[in-house]
Amino acid sequence: MKQLSKEEIHNQLNTLNTENISTLFKLMSEEIRFKLIYILSHQEKMCVSELADFINASVATTSHHLQLLKKYELVESTREGKQIFYSIHHPKVLHLMKAGFDF
Repeated sequence: MKQLSKEEIHNQLNTLNTENISTLFKLMSEEIRFKLIYILSHQEKMCVSELADFINASVATTSHHLQLLKKYELVESTREGKQIFYSIHHPKVLHLMKAGFDF
């Protein structure tokens, strides 16, 4: 990264939505949510019970974490009959995951 003056840094901080960026990192810092995003990044879609089995968690716990991810538009859900399927909503989250692996 290039060196910035204090004024440039101040201007950039004022234009960035630091609250949203911070929320994104908080969401991804929870291991279960990270695992859910990782799984969904490699599957087109999965239902809650499949995801719960995959991460060895209860359906209730899995559903809670998926709802948080959905609230912040990282995943989306579709209903098919009685089941709710989740998939990645915002593809940019995959870039964040890749950066984490490269870190």
